[in-house]
Amino acid sequence: MTRLAAALAPLLLAGATLAAALQGRVSDADLPVFRSPFDFSPAAEGGVAVLEDLEGTVRLAPGGPQAASLAGVSSPKALATDETGLLLVLQGTSEVAAFRRGRESWHVKLQGSTRPSRPTGLAARNGIFWVVDRNPARVLLYAYDGKQLASLDLKPWARSPFAVALGPSGEAFVTDPLGPAVVALTPAGTFAGTLSLGGTGVTRPTGVAVDPGGRVWVSDGVTGTIVSIDPKAGGIALQGDKKARFQDPLRLGWARGALWILEGRTGRIKRAEWEAP
Repeated sequence: MTRLAAALAPLLLAGATLAAALQGRVSDADLPVFRSPFDFSPAAEGGVAVLEDLEGTVRLAPGGPQAASLAGVSSPKALATDETGLLLVLQGTSEVAAFRRGRESWHVKLQGSTRPSRPTGLAARNGIFWVVDRNPARVLLYAYDGKQLASLDLKPWARSPFAVALGPSGEAFVTDPLGPAVVALTPAGTFAGTLSLGGTGVTRPTGVAVDPGGRVWVSDGVTGTIVSIDPKAGGIALQGDKKARFQDPLRLGWARGALWILEGRTGRIKRAEWEAP
């Protein structure tokens, strides 16, 4: 068993034990309400970037009620922020543009034998960006120069993959609302297993995020709850505050010591901090 497989093993156990419920502190972020939001990314230095799907724009909100459209973006499909604060935007199905502080740093054409067809998710870390494709169900890895590094068919484990998040070691987690499933992948883009959702009550996993400690956070689009799975503890920690239910928690992101939640139904972004009792 590889080191990564050993680390993921507790996540894949069907009989994972339930941990104590988490105590949550949820607040509305000081940000505007967005129209038809499809994707977002909290920035390390503050604020968020939001992809408004129907308008076909990416809006930058540094804090407060104002947001500005990101110039030079065409047909945005997904976005992500890497560990250096670089904002990457997938444009159409063949190009990625990178921005820093609202200005374009570079853009590349995607290379390789396969291209995204219906991209739904993007994540970036260590000079590699991951693209989740819904149809066909797969994940594609590219270097920052556009060179394709890997392509993995997800059909054996996912029907309609949606979001992707990367862990501290470069491992990836992909949600499938229709499965329902959360698929774990190695940093090289190979299959590592499927996270057990038994006991969580999650029936439509949508958003996913990984905190610096390696806990995997998953939102449920049906109940509006959020759960976390801790590979170190080998168990599931349920979000325990019944009042902290969200209106279609479409996407999750981790930044600045907190979990950020994009509500697809309300267009609001909320900030949550959870601690074990």
